[in-house]
Amino acid sequence: MPSSLARLPAQARVILYARVSKDQHEGRSVAQQLKIGRRVADDRDWEVVGEFSDNDRSASQYAKGAREDWPKVEALIQEGGADVLWLWELSRGTRDRVVWAHLVAACQEHRMWIGLDEDLWDTTNPDHMKYLDSLMVDAIHEAGKTRKRIHRDQMDAAEAGRPHGKLHFAYRREYDPDTGRLLRQVPDEEKVKLLMEIRRRLREERHHPIKVAEWLNSEGVPTPRGRRRGERYTRRNGTQAVAQGWTMETIRQIFASTSLIGVRSHKGERKARGWEGILTEAEWEEMQQILSFPGPEWPRTAPRDGSARALLSAIATCDPCGSTMYLQCWEGSSRSPYYRCSRMFYGETQGHVCRAISRLDAQMREAVIERFADPDVLSAFTAGGPSSEEIESAVATVESLRSELEELYAEVEAGETSRAMAKADERRLKAQIAEWQRRARPVLVDPLVEELAAGSVDAVAAVWDGWSLEQQRAAVRLVTEEVRILRVGNVGRRKLSLEESMRIVWAGE
Repeated sequence: MPSSLARLPAQARVILYARVSKDQHEGRSVAQQLKIGRRVADDRDWEVVGEFSDNDRSASQYAKGAREDWPKVEALIQEGGADVLWLWELSRGTRDRVVWAHLVAACQEHRMWIGLDEDLWDTTNPDHMKYLDSLMVDAIHEAGKTRKRIHRDQMDAAEAGRPHGKLHFAYRREYDPDTGRLLRQVPDEEKVKLLMEIRRRLREERHHPIKVAEWLNSEGVPTPRGRRRGERYTRRNGTQAVAQGWTMETIRQIFASTSLIGVRSHKGERKARGWEGILTEAEWEEMQQILSFPGPEWPRTAPRDGSARALLSAIATCDPCGSTMYLQCWEGSSRSPYYRCSRMFYGETQGHVCRAISRLDAQMREAVIERFADPDVLSAFTAGGPSSEEIESAVATVESLRSELEELYAEVEAGETSRAMAKADERRLKAQIAEWQRRARPVLVDPLVEELAAGSVDAVAAVWDGWSLEQQRAAVRLVTEEVRILRVGNVGRRKLSLEESMRIVWAGE
């Protein structure tokens, strides 16, 4: 046992962390690692101050998904909340050079140990760190080799036209019963029938993809992931969720895949034809056109201000559920355009709001004019802003912090401080500079708001009515925090008051 072990507290505080990249046993590997860690802690009379794990998560620099628990480990170490970080093996913690450098710097700052199974290693001991660094070099090298091997295999499979990755909704795969080797990918007859019915509704009946999604959900058809709308499931991170079911995007993704024409793609580039197609090339191209540019008889929404056709579309929210409301109007129909809660697009009609556009837009105009005829309205947009003395003090603080940061860089350049050790100070100083820069920024009023505060009701109305719809929408976003459309029930011909119709939270209130 190294002599420096004497400086470890009698009842050391230990963090237990477990991770596995690909779990084939529903979390058992992570659970087994933590079980070993608890046994080691019990044997040495350590106090476990935290148990953390990331299941089915990579720790290499190539990882696509973030780990949820690892940042908690790093935060606890930075706080000085532990004496030992226990890992089953070093690569469970990380396979990333940068993460390793930050971890070592934090551990050395707080004079921590790293436990690997039954062994303890002192991060302040250069001989111990030489061994740990060698383990990390091997772990990083292995991660790089694995990535290179996977990319090579993927490229070979793509060039040969062999299927790879997630199975397309309309296909099934056949495997050798003895070896488990993939033999072929073939169309699934039942799924193909459903796919062609979706295509018929989109192409011949000109149904909007949202309406097709409503139909699929009402029929209880499972999505490509095998879930029905409203079904509860557990995410990979262990949290509970409710399946949304079929959506317009789900339908677009199904038809966007070149698998439907029997062609294997790799990183967006077509490689080779490898299996039986369901659509011809011309039919596939036609579906891309249909799903990219809806026909004139489809219901329209206003996704961008430049193409918006109603004042409150994508701005107002449904009061009962909080979802965004959009314009809907059927071309060629005698029905007046209206705002519709986005959840109603997916068949959820109970408890949501659907209201005529002409009434709501007129009431919003009325509310804005009344609000900005108040001579004191501009003060709400500058209230709480810093005084000139506070701005001057904040500017001086920013300059001081910048000087400190420059000194830190100079120390690193001169070799007086290692780059790894300087990382934490650099992050702290940059965060403080950003915060004091925010405090030094005076509160400015947008020119649209200043123009709207014209003084009298008639003057405000003249400014508002002289603006384009895009300017009016921009102004609504600037002057309101929230516009919620209220449920009103069946009121007949009675004219609703503004307070009965909508609830507006004005900016600055």
